[in-house]
This record gives sequence, C-alpha cells and structure tokens, in this order.
Amino acid sequence: MKDARGQVIALAGVAQCALWVYDLAQKGVYREDRVSRVVDAILCTDPDTADAVFRGVGGIAEGLRVLSAQMNNVPGTVPPEELAVVTRHMGQLLRLAGKVQSRRQMLDTLSEGIRRAQRHQEFGAAARAAVPGLADLYTRTVSTLKPRVMVHGQPANLNNSDFVATIRVFLLCGVRAGVLWRQCGGSRWKLLLERGKLLNAANEILAGAGSITE
Repeated sequence: MKDARGQVIALAGVAQCALWVYDLAQKGVYREDRVSRVVDAILCTDPDTADAVFRGVGGIAEGLRVLSAQMNNVPGTVPPEELAVVTRHMGQLLRLAGKVQSRRQMLDTLSEGIRRAQRHQEFGAAARAAVPGLADLYTRTVSTLKPRVMVHGQPANLNNSDFVATIRVFLLCGVRAGVLWRQCGGSRWKLLLERGKLLNAANEILAGAGSITE
C-alpha cells in the first residue's frame, strides 16, 4: 500500500476525524453515520487497500474537502478558523500515531481492545454499542501519551458524557488513520518534500470523486 494515493486517503481519514471532533465539540453535531464509519475504520485491521478502511473514497468525502482546502489553498471551502483547528489536530494525531507505533505494549493493548470490539460486532451489535469500550481504550492508551490532544468546545458539549466518549473514538480513529498513513509510506518529511506528488494524487482522487456523497 506504499503509494501517494494511499497516503492521501489516509491523510483524508485523519482530516475527517479532526473535522468531526471540531463539529461535535464546537457545534454539537452528532450523526450516527459518522459513528458507524469511525467504528468500522477502527475495526478494519487487515485491509487490502487504504480505500477499504473507509469503505471507498466516498467514506472520506469530508476529509477530502479539508485536504483540498489545505493543499490546493481553495479559499472558502472550509472556514479559516475551523481549518486552523482541524489542521492543528491533524498534526497532533499524526505525531501520536508515530508514538503509538513505537510502543509494542501499547500496540498489544490496542489490538486486544479492538479484537474485543470486533467480537461484539460479529454478534450484530450496533456501532454505537462499541463507543464506550473504544473510548475507554483510547483513554488507557493514546491519551497517556504527551502531548495530549486538547479539544476545546462549548461547555454544554464537553459536559455531555456521550459526546466526550464519541470524541475519543473519533480521535482513536484519527490515530488509526495516521498509522495507516505511515503504513502507506507517509512521513513528515514527505509532506514537505513530496507535496507536489501528494497534491497530484489528491487532485486525481477529487476529480474522480465528483459524485461521492457523505
């Protein structure tokens, strides 16, 4: 999976998770289809392609729009203040993904927690049922790493325990997408030195995704 297309798809996954964290924390936007997508992505541990993690490029439509705003510098696609927060969270999630990959014990704990969630899903449990366990898994693993992702939002949203658990699952999915990005050959220096290559891959995906839906 080491190719520019896979890297862009994984980055779009990180971007989308960061955007959904913003939407839930700041705006109180909660959607069951978003929960279903992130749970599916977290539980997809042996994909053949990067696309498969997100059920195709349609599964990262919003993330692709964020990347378009970032990489193509398209004004108005995403509000500037929103884009700044999402971009900051993306950088944090990518750094955390690198730290997670270097900790064998943490990887084992994550793997066991994900296998437990997979077993529950095999019995037909709804995606929402996996949120408490996955949120606790994030708290026991990724959240112990420094620096932690500091999510700011409206007090009413951040005092809602269901919203907070969902935010943690979005962050866990963002780290999972960050790990996928590395598995596809992504690295911080490539973001700088191979920006043109990534931009071309992003534009090709966006050009072929004119009919994708959220």
